[in-house]
Amino acid sequence: MNEPRVYKHSPVIIVIFILMLVGFIVLLSSGIFDGGLVEIALLLLLFGLIFSVVVFSYSSKTTLSDDEISSQNIFGTRTLRWTEVHRVSGRGYNIKLHNFDEDVTVAPSPQLPHYEEIVEQIGEKRPDLFSPQEFSEMKRGFGFLAGIGVLVLAVIGFAVFFTLQIGDLFSSNFFFIVIALLVVFAFVIYKIVATVPMSVILEGHHLFLKYLVGQRTLPADEIKFIRLSYTQSRNGKIYFVEVSLVNGRALRLSGLSPNLPTAYLVLKNWHKSHALNRQTNP
Repeated sequence: MNEPRVYKHSPVIIVIFILMLVGFIVLLSSGIFDGGLVEIALLLLLFGLIFSVVVFSYSSKTTLSDDEISSQNIFGTRTLRWTEVHRVSGRGYNIKLHNFDEDVTVAPSPQLPHYEEIVEQIGEKRPDLFSPQEFSEMKRGFGFLAGIGVLVLAVIGFAVFFTLQIGDLFSSNFFFIVIALLVVFAFVIYKIVATVPMSVILEGHHLFLKYLVGQRTLPADEIKFIRLSYTQSRNGKIYFVEVSLVNGRALRLSGLSPNLPTAYLVLKNWHKSHALNRQTNP
């Protein structure tokens, strides 16, 4: 990387929102909107809040060079030399870089275009921060278990509600519909419990995936590659760690602690080290 690379949003989005704000103000001042001062003030406040969030999100910028990383938003710019980075933290898709004195933090926005490239560069510049020995176990957060609990309670509540409302459920025409819905809910819960890992454990040459029910072991030589990928939704990008297997199948890992970028870089370093060992010691 000879020239610094800048990651930022296109200014077109901010310009569009500015035009929308101006148009909204013109619309209110023209008298077309028939509302009181309170309604108009609330609408302006709501639109102003939305505009502020958009400006804050889309004005962020991250610059990478051979020597340093800097992150900029409407509140200013923070810069760290790669040699100054002491540790990483963060939650979800966010990764934060801290210096030794803990007074400077650089946090690239996950909403930036090509965010996965920023994560890759962080891992390449400071691979020592993502040691498989330090992060030998990465767990899924409590929110996932809470979500499953809510889903189970919803199924139970659904069954109780129909039992009370219908009365004699077994003689009702709704019996088979209720049973079919319960079977669908039970299947969804089973798929979540059986296919979503609760934790990832790295022990030597093996990767262990622990589920609520059961465990799966993957030797390093059964894994073709590991990469940070995403799917695009209406609400933005949904990131996950893709574990591609030699047999052509792939696993998706998400929600791992301490954050997804760190989990990805740890898994990548683990797989890379064992791939090198296989090449040097066939």
